[in-house]
Amino acid sequence: MLDYEALRVIWWLLLGVLLIGFAITDGFDLGVGATFQFLGRTDAERRVLLASIEPFWEGNQVWFILGGGAAFAAWPLLYAASFSSLYLAMFVLLVALILRPVGFGFRNHLTDARWRSIWDNALTLGGAVPALLFGVAFGNLFTGLPFYFDALQRPVYSGGFFNLLHPFALLGGVISLSMLILHGCCYAAMKVGEPMAARASALASFIPGSSKDMVLDVSPGGELHVTITDPDTKLPVTARLLVRGIEGSVDPSFGPDYRASGAGPIIDAHQGDARDDEGAA
Repeated sequence: MLDYEALRVIWWLLLGVLLIGFAITDGFDLGVGATFQFLGRTDAERRVLLASIEPFWEGNQVWFILGGGAAFAAWPLLYAASFSSLYLAMFVLLVALILRPVGFGFRNHLTDARWRSIWDNALTLGGAVPALLFGVAFGNLFTGLPFYFDALQRPVYSGGFFNLLHPFALLGGVISLSMLILHGCCYAAMKVGEPMAARASALASFIPGSSKDMVLDVSPGGELHVTITDPDTKLPVTARLLVRGIEGSVDPSFGPDYRASGAGPIIDAHQGDARDDEGAA
């Protein structure tokens, strides 16, 4: 029979899987919601972007609901402390999450530009605020929260709402928001047409951690042909090729082919001839 320590690890793993599933599945529609006013400049473009996530957001939200249920089942005191002592933070998060379905339902009821602008702003907040607060929450989990139990074993939070917004937590919030915006931009670039896809690719390139570098794994003596183009202009771009797993160095001629010879664990090749956008390693 499993002891308490084993059960605790199992429940933490289960909760982690549920939250990771929520970040993966619901992250892209939070990212699209946070950026769709930038990606879509006209009302028709914004409707296309919203239509790309509207069929999925509700099912993706189930991961978050299951995570809350798992926390309640395994650690009822944790659940009680979160929803009572952190009431204001939870209230802001839930209001932001509620804005999304309300915005989806009410935005297109009227064609008035001011009406739609109000709901566009609400949908942006419904995407950006949860993405930011989830990161703030994890930042506070890493540093710890000042809880104690009174004589009746009731959890009491001795801090305030603004105590949650310390620099490390805010950094976690910015990282979380950046990751989900990148997630949403990648989804929009694949799912919707031009010019929204081009704007999504351009915005994704500004997110810290994104890169146009290409990491290629090839066998010794192998040859790989790569086409490197800018997603916006469709023209050849200067790119950096990191070729791993092949011994040799790159031919400095940078002609139509990049060929390997000699010795070296990592080849760092720079495209030097813009007249031909294909290279082989």
